[in-house]
Amino acid sequence: MNTLRIARKTLIEYLREPQLFLFILCGPPLLVLLWYVIFLPAKDRLSDYLKILVINRDAGGEGAALVDLLRAVEFEGKPALDVKAVENEEQGLISLRESKAGLLLVIPSGFSRNLEAARAREMETQSADINYMGDPASFNYVFAKGYIDPYVRGFIQMQSGLGPPVYGNYEFIPGTGTSSDFDAAIPGLLVFSLLFLMISSASSLVQEEMRHTLARFRL
Repeated sequence: MNTLRIARKTLIEYLREPQLFLFILCGPPLLVLLWYVIFLPAKDRLSDYLKILVINRDAGGEGAALVDLLRAVEFEGKPALDVKAVENEEQGLISLRESKAGLLLVIPSGFSRNLEAARAREMETQSADINYMGDPASFNYVFAKGYIDPYVRGFIQMQSGLGPPVYGNYEFIPGTGTSSDFDAAIPGLLVFSLLFLMISSASSLVQEEMRHTLARFRL
């Protein structure tokens, strides 16, 4: 019975203060909406995570062919990599520091020449080195490097005349990857709900103080 009396008294107080009642009702839904806008749903394409920058210094056509190969890589019928060409290393490093890309791929100037020498079985063939640049502590760098490395190695193997490459097939466990940042923010929403309760409780004391109801009780 005491609970019903308290609820009735609180409802009457809210009806006397419609602005406060409107704030209590609309505040939590608006907060949830704001939180949802901040933490948008998870991206549904792999290329949204695998952002690759490429500096092609190769004078021949093998470097461009490698870039085209990476752009043609698909996962579940969609492009797996977001490959963009940059003019210089400084521009690429800025994008890496700003987390606009996960990895910077640098194709050396003698890439085509080295592959041609390997196909011709020349004795003094130099290795066709590909440089991966990025933050090794970054998840995006580790993910991108691990994903594109088999394709880069396979391309070099095929263009060197060592035989067809072998690529792996990526499959995710069903039922995983469904959580989002919004789900992770639920504890924060609970904290904000407690804050709204504190505001509601404090408003009653402020009203009593402003109307001097407690003073009249003391008199």
